[in-house]
Amino acid sequence: MTRILAVTCMRNEGPYCLEWIAHHRAAGVTDFLIFTHDCTDGTPELLDLLGDVTHVPFVPEVDKSVQWQAMRLADRHDLMKQADWALFFDCDEFLCLQAPMASLNDLIAAVPTDTDAIALPWRFFGADGQEALQDALTPLRFRRAAPEPFHLPAGSFFKTLHRPAAFQKLGVHRPKKKGSTSPQWNLGG
Repeated sequence: MTRILAVTCMRNEGPYCLEWIAHHRAAGVTDFLIFTHDCTDGTPELLDLLGDVTHVPFVPEVDKSVQWQAMRLADRHDLMKQADWALFFDCDEFLCLQAPMASLNDLIAAVPTDTDAIALPWRFFGADGQEALQDALTPLRFRRAAPEPFHLPAGSFFKTLHRPAAFQKLGVHRPKKKGSTSPQWNLGG
């Protein structure tokens, strides 16, 4: 079985974290490594009830990026070492595969076998005029996105599904690699 790891950092995501986990489990994620900090809404307690999710609470250092601190912890975690593929993304970011792909395994099968990293398009969605919590799924609540093509400096960002063994450490949008060997990148099937 291909082990696909989703890594994220959460703060007060209790109302949405189960939906995010379920969505990505259905897409083929086999392991979840979730770091939490400074929560006051019960997110850590909720995550601790899920036996198949690895929850790591941490206290971030002051004046340092919380995301980068969580990624450093993830880089050293056993789940990262065991993963065939990994993806770092936020709880408000949802993977959207285009038919005929129904899962991450379909995406992985669609690229050459020597692929080390697959760039996944990242699209901005706004608040869509919403100001309060609503009892509806995130993809149904947020329907308005930046137009395509979107050319602002952040308009062409992407997230990366990658083989951890081919890189040194996680990054917010792409994993980091030093040295003379270049990993093989692909834009997906």
